[in-house]
Amino acid sequence: MGNNTKKKLNPKQAKFVRLYTGGMTRADAYMAVYDCTDRESARKKAHRLIVTNGDVKAEIDRILDEGLEHAIEILRVAGTDTVTRLIELRDMGNKEYTVQLAACKDILDRIGLKPPEKIEHSGEIRIPLIDVILELKKRAERE
Repeated sequence: MGNNTKKKLNPKQAKFVRLYTGGMTRADAYMAVYDCTDRESARKKAHRLIVTNGDVKAEIDRILDEGLEHAIEILRVAGTDTVTRLIELRDMGNKEYTVQLAACKDILDRIGLKPPEKIEHSGEIRIPLIDVILELKKRAERE
């Protein structure tokens, strides 16, 4: 499917897809490829291109799916073990494990999983992210 879909795109469509899936906004990608300088017009035209052209949409979906599968694999390999070790080190509360704790946090940061310090709700309640992870782990163990 991937190769057939790619062949159906003309060069400008292929470049738009590459830029958009590479991190640009739809409008920025559209403006970079097509002769368009008005951001609002580019946003609308990019949306129309994606919605009305099945080949463009299919290629975007294919690339994003590949990226998601890659991210899941990274999490499976590095993230799960690191998060588990992070929780263990937190629960130990021993100062000698500070370096190991920092290393676990660094690994998570390097694979793009740097959590916010706190998860904020609309009210005044603040919950440390590590407590959320710990609670989810406990629930999973009970099931």
